[in-house]
Amino acid sequence: MNKPNTVIYALAAAAIIAAVLFALCSCGAEPLQLRRDGAVNVAVVRPFDSDEEDTAALTVYNFVHDEMGGAVALITDRKPDDGGSVEILVGATARAQSREVRRTLRDGEFAVALEDNKIVIVGGSPASTAEAAQYFVENYKQVLASGVFTEEDGYRRELEYPAESLTVGGAPIADYVIVCPDTGESSIELFQARAIRDTLARTCGAYPEIVTEAREGYRAFEILPADGRYYEWSLEVTGDGARFCSGGLWGALDAADTLFAAPEDGGGITIARGEYSGGDAPSEPERGFDYVNDIAAAQSAGEEYDPPLGRLTVCGADISDCTVVCAGGDEEHAAEELVKYIRYATGVELPVRASAPEGGRVIAVGSAAGRGDAAKEGYVIRDDGGRLLVYGGSVRGTLYGVYGFLREFAGCEFFASDCEVIYRAAEREIPSGVDIEVAPDLEYRDVFAADCLNGDTAAKLNINGYYLRPFSAGEGGGVVFAGGDAWFVHTVSRCMYLCDLDGQPCYTDPDNFAKAIESVRGLLERDPRSGIVSITQNDNSRYCSCAECSRINREEGTEGGAQMRFINAVADAIKDDYPDARILTLAYLYSEAPPKTPARDNVIVMLCPIDRCMAHPWGDCPNNSDLTDLLAGWHSVTDNLYIWNYIVNDVKDWNNTPFMNIDSLYDDYVIFREYGVTGVFNEGAGNNYGTEFAQLRNFLLSRLMWEPDMTRERYDDLTRRFIDAYYGEASQIIGRYYDLMRDLADGRHFSLFSAPEQMIDGKRFLAVRGECAQWLNAAARLCDTPPATQAGASRHTTFGLEYRPLHVSRLRDGFEYLYDHFYDK
Repeated sequence: MNKPNTVIYALAAAAIIAAVLFALCSCGAEPLQLRRDGAVNVAVVRPFDSDEEDTAALTVYNFVHDEMGGAVALITDRKPDDGGSVEILVGATARAQSREVRRTLRDGEFAVALEDNKIVIVGGSPASTAEAAQYFVENYKQVLASGVFTEEDGYRRELEYPAESLTVGGAPIADYVIVCPDTGESSIELFQARAIRDTLARTCGAYPEIVTEAREGYRAFEILPADGRYYEWSLEVTGDGARFCSGGLWGALDAADTLFAAPEDGGGITIARGEYSGGDAPSEPERGFDYVNDIAAAQSAGEEYDPPLGRLTVCGADISDCTVVCAGGDEEHAAEELVKYIRYATGVELPVRASAPEGGRVIAVGSAAGRGDAAKEGYVIRDDGGRLLVYGGSVRGTLYGVYGFLREFAGCEFFASDCEVIYRAAEREIPSGVDIEVAPDLEYRDVFAADCLNGDTAAKLNINGYYLRPFSAGEGGGVVFAGGDAWFVHTVSRCMYLCDLDGQPCYTDPDNFAKAIESVRGLLERDPRSGIVSITQNDNSRYCSCAECSRINREEGTEGGAQMRFINAVADAIKDDYPDARILTLAYLYSEAPPKTPARDNVIVMLCPIDRCMAHPWGDCPNNSDLTDLLAGWHSVTDNLYIWNYIVNDVKDWNNTPFMNIDSLYDDYVIFREYGVTGVFNEGAGNNYGTEFAQLRNFLLSRLMWEPDMTRERYDDLTRRFIDAYYGEASQIIGRYYDLMRDLADGRHFSLFSAPEQMIDGKRFLAVRGECAQWLNAAARLCDTPPATQAGASRHTTFGLEYRPLHVSRLRDGFEYLYDHFYDK
């Protein structure tokens, strides 16, 4: 089942779920006796032709069998009801009672009901039926023990939807099935049918069954073979059904969005009898921003250019009346960035001075404004009696403050190294009395990915990890590990020479401890400002099994027990001479499980769960079921918990495949903060320059690390804003391609080393690969066509046009890799 959008709206609607006891049966229904003459008299009935609901039926069967302790039958609805047993109907069985209850349910809703002397457990969709089965297992133990089911035992979960109802040709959508030609799993018609059903589920909660031929008792929403251009569609609604035809998936999606758009008043949708048609070729969408590289090129060439921000006022004064005051030194870069982007946004060139001038308004940056009450990497933006202060607790904090100021008040957004925009507005205001304080809750934030490995981009994204990233002094440096890049990870052999590279050290060997102390002290003496020393194991699971290490591991309950005691001992040995230094170690492979002994206060533990499903959040998948337990265990023994977060495929060529874990990343960070994580190293691909959605992932991760209270709505909005800006003229097409890839990955499990067929549904990809090629070709043509001249400007040249075609071209390279990969299969 593929319903990515359904998941989103169901989660959003969860806050308004009205779960109330109810009776769907007629008033005065007799209680249902589950035993006859003291013996269990129950049969669980499942749909014969619904593999999706088999698991739910088996869940109910096992529960009833275990709780009632007698012979319980499990049958399909092909077996006629002989009246010999009390039937528990699970899912959309062919029994009339199942149909009657399901007709009243929408996607995400479910019921446990007494209907005509049968217990009906069913949801508005197979996923909802699974939830109904789980609810039954969790709440009906006492009912089964009593042997009696009454109408008061019924339960219903209800949701709200953008549209309260949908009527097609005078009949409710619940009276329809979607009839799709039996052309196999990889047919474009089946894809269209699912797209229409997903839209129905999202807008009004309808989830009609997709079948290959008309079903008795239902009207048919018939999907005809594809015809016409891929973006064209038609619908004919008659007195007994509807016939839909589209040239391709794009047309089906366009038709679904057009026909089933929820009314603003939240009422119902009515599709009357008649003929409908539509579909236009993808065109350049309107955009409400200007690209910084366009503005910079125009200003550099002396071209006339209407700035995106008409007017900016600072505490009541026009920005043109202001002077930037900066004491110089490393903070000069922050002041220069402020002046540069204000010029891009407004056309105003602000003067910069070392001291405040007589009269006039001042924007004081960095130590010229103060620093006392700002967190080290946090910042303050404050009105000090008409004097605007922008400062941080460090050079880096001040720079973050400038970029925060530009985001908040000038409409700037820094999406990627080659994509910065300024959103248009007639006027923006920095109000009098403004007082903003920002302090990051994650002390260490890194996205190790190709586009972020430069100090300028990293600083704008609030990334502070230094590994293979040259920060300048003006960019505030980074969180530096003692010894530099060579000492970042796997240091016990490469740097400390405690063992061979293909093994692990003995952590109870006194000579190894002496070597470690000598190495750590030597590092800190050479660079006492370095805050972290990495003592990290080799990249294998061959831990020491000597008698003493084994004894300690048994005592600690983990193969990493001796390692943790060793790290604690090193931390104790250096804490007096280097009170600000901390020792970092890994919880990785053999040492992943937490020990009983807590880590010292000057120890950082970086948990590295490499063998996990990255398609789903931590703990929300059978392959990840132990991850929240790991987090909880480590949180109980350390307050300095980092995560090494694997975020993409790591296999050459395979990492061209869209790695659609972007939805789950949001949930991961909610979980990280719940369990006290204080730093994250996100390991991306250092060699992926856009063949999948790497830059989007980088940007979203940077915001997740910086905004602890980010909502799902904010996350989704940032996703769309990125696509709009990064792909520009082609963003409508790429946005649809992105949604398609999410759909193709829905329900799959994949990890760091997964093949494309594990990440993407290959059969369904084959159904649309030809059409997708048309989408991306159209996207390339849009980007190669200069956009319309900006209103009110006299631009004769399109600046910065080289970027968007390159972005689309690289994404198309990734698609062509997939095309070839699955074609060969």
